[in-house]
Amino acid sequence: MSEVEVSPNTQDAQSARKEIEDFLQQINTDNFAKAERSFKDMVGGRLGDMLDQQKAKIAGQMFNTAEVEIPDEQEEIEPEEVDLTPEDFDDGEDFEDDEETA
Repeated sequence: MSEVEVSPNTQDAQSARKEIEDFLQQINTDNFAKAERSFKDMVGGRLGDMLDQQKAKIAGQMFNTAEVEIPDEQEEIEPEEVDLTPEDFDDGEDFEDDEETA
């Protein structure tokens, strides 16, 4: 006596088939209000599942990277060399005089 195990995928397929059969039966009996709810439930469930799969895929791509690559342009930034002379800083004020009066 062996028992037949039903895998989760088989159960999902059977459940989906039952939903579709109920939906079609509702349409055949002109029960459009109930058919509309059934249709929304079926589509909403599948859409939600697909969105969850895509979210997981994107999260995996974002957070499962071993190393963040930095473009070559941003790796080394060298400062510009500017030749400044004391005259470049002379604005006409003498700071030594300010210190003496304070």
